[in-house]
Amino acid sequence: MAPNKALSEQQYLIIKQSLPAYHIRALTGADNVDKWTTEELWNAFLTGVHVVVGTPAVLADALTHGFVSMSRLLLLVYDECHRCTKKDPMNKIMQNFYHPTKQNGGPVPHVLALSASPVMSRAANQNSLQTIESNLDATTVTPVQYRNELDTYVHPPKLIKIEFDESCPDHVSTACRELAIALASYDFDKDPYVLELQAQSLQGDFKALRSLQEVRDTGKTYCTDQLKLLSTRARHIDNELGHQYADWYITTCVTRYLASRKNVDPLFLDMETKERRHLEGILKQIVSNAGASTLETYGASEKARALLDILSEEAQEDLRSIVFV
Repeated sequence: MAPNKALSEQQYLIIKQSLPAYHIRALTGADNVDKWTTEELWNAFLTGVHVVVGTPAVLADALTHGFVSMSRLLLLVYDECHRCTKKDPMNKIMQNFYHPTKQNGGPVPHVLALSASPVMSRAANQNSLQTIESNLDATTVTPVQYRNELDTYVHPPKLIKIEFDESCPDHVSTACRELAIALASYDFDKDPYVLELQAQSLQGDFKALRSLQEVRDTGKTYCTDQLKLLSTRARHIDNELGHQYADWYITTCVTRYLASRKNVDPLFLDMETKERRHLEGILKQIVSNAGASTLETYGASEKARALLDILSEEAQEDLRSIVFV
């Protein structure tokens, strides 16, 4: 059992290649097992099968409905077994079926639980490994006989601390500046939501009057929320990668948003449509005022430059790098 469909399929292909004399079947949620509602269907699938490769959720469901029993299983192999905690399907199998069967003196399968990282949580206490052992009714072991062979191929990482200048240059991202100006000078009297609340208030709607006062106090409408969200993300990119990338992000978001609005029927001007049309006008103005920028205009941030420098220094023909962000 592996925790998801992709890993299950990968394990299935490897096991099938390694054990050609055995009848091996793959079984995941993608096989519509939720529609296998009789024991006869499960028996037909399992007859003559030596190994079933699938996800724990499928087995947990089959055990819950009584289609499969613990006594029928000889060996449970859990991949990524560090997940066997709390409400994970792996733990559900163990707590609801394996342990009760064993306590009642019934036959239970052997358990082989595999993991490259048995303790995952940063906040894990010293008993977390013992908890997983207890859940799986297993003892933690690690191979030592072939340690020298392992050391030949597995090398501990070399940690390098790279310092960079966090100070911001004098110039700022044009699009970020235009977005900040649009937010600072936002005219609530033109906001469609505010206009609607004002019209309802004049007709004696006290609920609309309270909502209008809340908008004026908080400054929160659909349009301002979207502008603030875009601004927050753009500023983060600006700090991490540089101004040109922030401009690219804003321009790309606006272009995609406008493209998604092309097929909207203008005849149906409900509140949502009015708000989105109002936002379109503001976004178009921001992009228009910002103009086009290139990498030569700004360059990358100091942090991005430091990353590029170390990658350039380490670059080799057969070397591959993974950058985690």
